[in-house]
Amino acid sequence: MSSWYFHGAISRAETEEVLKKAGKDGSFLVRNSASMPSSYSLCILFDGRVHQYRIIKDRDGLLFIQAEKGVEERKYPQLDGLIEDYLARGGHNGLITALKFALPCSKGGDWYELEQSVYNDDPLTNHFKLQLQRLDLSILDGNLVSQLRRFVDCRLLHDAVRCKENGKEGLLFFRDMLRDSTGALIREVRYFELLLELISELFCGTKASQLNKRSLDGADIFELLERVSSLKSQYEKLEDKVCDALRSFLVTTPEDPGGGAAGEAGAEDGAAATASSAGSGYCPQAFQLSFEGGGGGGGRGRMPHSNITKNPLFEVKSSSGKLSQKDLFLMVDPGQGRLHLIKPNQISLEQTTFIPHDKILRVIKSTTNKCLLQLKCEHRKKDSFLFRDFRERELFCQLVTHMRRTHNRELDPDTLSVFAGTWNMAGEWPRWSLLPWLKSIGSGKSRDPALSSIPHDLYALATQESSDTERKWEEHVKKELELAFGIEYQTLHHSSFWGLRLLLLIRPEYKKKVTDLRSCTLRTGFTNNLGARGVLAAAFRFNATSFAFVNCHLPTWPARQAKRDPLLKEMLKGLNLGDRTLPDCDLTHEFDHVIWMGDFSCRLEGNLGSIEQKLRLRSFGSLLSRDQLSAARKAREAFQQFAEEEILFPPTYRYEKHKRDQWATCVPRGPANQRVHLPSWSDRVLTCSRPHLFIQCTSYGCQMDQDVSDHKPVFASYYVGVVCEYAPKNPIAAAGLHCSNGLRFEFVTAKLRGASARHSYQLNFYGPCIGGRFDSAPNTHFLPSEDLERTGCWKAAPDAYICPVWQNVLPPLELSTEDPEYLEDAHLLVRVRNIDTDETCGACIVSLRPLISDMPQAVDVNLTLYGEERGCLLSHCNITGSTDQWRSSLARRRSKTRTYELVAMDTDTLRPGEGDGAIAEDDDEGDEEPVPAPGAASSAAAASAGGDGRSPSSSSSTSSTDSAST
Repeated sequence: MSSWYFHGAISRAETEEVLKKAGKDGSFLVRNSASMPSSYSLCILFDGRVHQYRIIKDRDGLLFIQAEKGVEERKYPQLDGLIEDYLARGGHNGLITALKFALPCSKGGDWYELEQSVYNDDPLTNHFKLQLQRLDLSILDGNLVSQLRRFVDCRLLHDAVRCKENGKEGLLFFRDMLRDSTGALIREVRYFELLLELISELFCGTKASQLNKRSLDGADIFELLERVSSLKSQYEKLEDKVCDALRSFLVTTPEDPGGGAAGEAGAEDGAAATASSAGSGYCPQAFQLSFEGGGGGGGRGRMPHSNITKNPLFEVKSSSGKLSQKDLFLMVDPGQGRLHLIKPNQISLEQTTFIPHDKILRVIKSTTNKCLLQLKCEHRKKDSFLFRDFRERELFCQLVTHMRRTHNRELDPDTLSVFAGTWNMAGEWPRWSLLPWLKSIGSGKSRDPALSSIPHDLYALATQESSDTERKWEEHVKKELELAFGIEYQTLHHSSFWGLRLLLLIRPEYKKKVTDLRSCTLRTGFTNNLGARGVLAAAFRFNATSFAFVNCHLPTWPARQAKRDPLLKEMLKGLNLGDRTLPDCDLTHEFDHVIWMGDFSCRLEGNLGSIEQKLRLRSFGSLLSRDQLSAARKAREAFQQFAEEEILFPPTYRYEKHKRDQWATCVPRGPANQRVHLPSWSDRVLTCSRPHLFIQCTSYGCQMDQDVSDHKPVFASYYVGVVCEYAPKNPIAAAGLHCSNGLRFEFVTAKLRGASARHSYQLNFYGPCIGGRFDSAPNTHFLPSEDLERTGCWKAAPDAYICPVWQNVLPPLELSTEDPEYLEDAHLLVRVRNIDTDETCGACIVSLRPLISDMPQAVDVNLTLYGEERGCLLSHCNITGSTDQWRSSLARRRSKTRTYELVAMDTDTLRPGEGDGAIAEDDDEGDEEPVPAPGAASSAAAASAGGDGRSPSSSSSTSSTDSAST
């Protein structure tokens, strides 16, 4: 190879001018190094920048490139050999990009044209060029034809020289040509593997574990052909699984004397199984639902007969004492409202021991052992169970919670299952079913298959750049849900402007519980006049719990915070959904739960090459540190009051349309340049809830199969605690008399940024628990900021601040009721007001739950104003009153555990002085065994089926009332 790419001793400025004029990524040249004699510089153009690599000679005179750390150093005797090998290695060369176009020293065409002129007189090349002209190339794609001609014209001779020395291992350019032409085959292999995976999940309840999940991107032709050949064995294994799954439907009844033998014979002979099942009837309930990590074979004990496995089985270790441990299977039957304790040798549900749902008082999860769980039942000592992994324990807790919700006899529900989904549709209509998205099935934290068939109570769908009409979209979603769950959901709200759309659907029996429905819109486009960008919001009350849902399509984030903050502030200020009598308060102050979803247009910052490399390794954590939204929230610059579940799914933007997982990073913006789009998590779901309110995220991920848009739809689901409208339960409050209870403050200190000590400040308290509003007297004095810092209450702030203090000027706030059940869920909105200017300096939400105490409790909360942090509020206060009466009332309240309080962590139930994950035992609990089903062998057998075990598991999402919401 001639060194036409060598430009000699040109300067760095001249190098950049030559490469940028070429304008193609992968263009390169070699020049003399200006800093090291006898060395060279390899200069490559990528993403509009010129990257320099030094080519150095070692002591033996061999040349090598100083590349990134960890890249193998290859040494070459000549410069031509080095460049030739790096050309052949393509993108796997340790450099910023592949070497593609060598720029000649003299003016002229690109590398391809120059190579073509060099080899025009080669007889070998001319021979095969003549042969190529005789072929009918019309059956090939134009791109394939150009690649074949390029190989014959200018790369054939390279492979011929290598083959002479290395045999077929020298066919480097030949293999590169075939690999570049196999894009269609790779896509078909991926689609077929996905089909096998979905079929396995359909019939077996779990994804096929034997499928090869390794990416085919960058694979050579041998790896691709090996992958194709493995599909045959995968298909044969899947056939066996489907056959076994279908045969398991046809089982005999336990009363059949030959049931066991017939069942075993059926596994060997299909005709025998059909004949034996003809007398017992078709039993679809007997189908065993297996799931990933669920109770299947191959565990510590033998799996029970399939006649009792109509629901997921959990294989656990149970122990009734410290020395005795035994294998046991647990099965939650939501339909019958029973928890079955099954021994491995039991073959039917009639022989098992069960615990009714209303006898289960508490499910307590250990924080130190991630698989340990204890079950507290009525008239029975705590049972301990050790699961195989923490995912099984979490699924078991969710099924028990669902069983309690299903059989809740209360008129009003205490939990609401909410689905929140966002999708930028790019003006396209979906080609595939929406059900995987609506069932929270996809990449990331998905719902377990055992729970995906359970419908949500409320669906909130936020779309951007929507296609077609409101009516068509609404009918399409309703039809999908009705076909999946048999429920005709009612439209609670549907609004849109331009491409934004917000659709709220609710179960028909819950629609009458919704009141105070409001909505508003806000434009955030160019000069706030165009609807391409904007915000849609809707709010309502479900019984006594308030919700707000927001759909946004924001402009691309400015690089500077000074331009971004006013936009976020104006959004919160412009969304007027709450009580208009509350001055300068936003959504985060006015509503119990705010779910903010949409296309945030946030991007990843960094280099495209390194981002793509980390995506191939699924190193999402390191990439999220470059995410604009995550960085802004961490720095408390934007959405700091909101929380987000951990991101375990790939970026949702930007993909090639109609291609499942191919990135569209380079988009033409004219004949001479391209715009680079970095992959990013542009579509997100955030939540903001008042303190001590229950909200638990059960899924957060994206649906990769929808390929009509350059965005992937994102799903999130939550269990949210709701409370009923309060009705006075004591004659004092009912008669309108004064309560003996009050909220007593020892002092209140505020730390205010950007305020002046020349003014006076006032505290305004708002809330139904105090009958409306209470205004304090002006502050008594100011605390020197250095004294406040010396106390260690707050860290020093970069901005100037003042500290007004209210002491001995706050009488006890009279409460509207003495009922602790109501006060546990009550909150106060506290506003700090400048009396002289009538401006709000900040506001915060204070929960009354921790204040129900004999002694004053510390309160330390942040003050915010339209999303901007303005300081802190510090106080010591508690609710006074008849302690004995309250304790007895709380005891009665705790005897009626709410559904979302059924599952708790052991840290919430520990007695003083206990630790190391120990769970408190009640000494006065009886030893009564669970109720045996009719036909059980004996009470002794039933006792042996119960038990006590040790297991590890810590749920991935918060189950206690102190949820990870804010």
